Amino acid sequence: MNLGTSTFPERLRTARILNGLSQTQLAKKMGRQSLAISRWERGKTSPTPSSAAMLASTLNISIRWLLVGEGAMEMNSQTTKGPVAARPSSLTILTQ
Repeated sequence: MNLGTSTFPERLRTARILNGLSQTQLAKKMGRQSLAISRWERGKTSPTPSSAAMLASTLNISIRWLLVGEGAMEMNSQTTKGPVAARPSSLTILTQ
């Protein structure tokens, strides 16, 4: 699946919502403060390379898609079993 979301903050927010997580929940999963997630989603700051990798892993998405918007969103669309793969109707709603 390839969502044509244009900016890093938009892609991060889309992935977080499709995983059914609030900013606070995502921050807790990553051991970060929710303020960091909020700043990333608003484009005020950018995550470090290690934080970006942790975001991709936590959200089960491709780091390439997260950072530059290229390729498929999911880590492996054939075997993904996480929340993103379980929500194809949500993807349709967001892209319409």
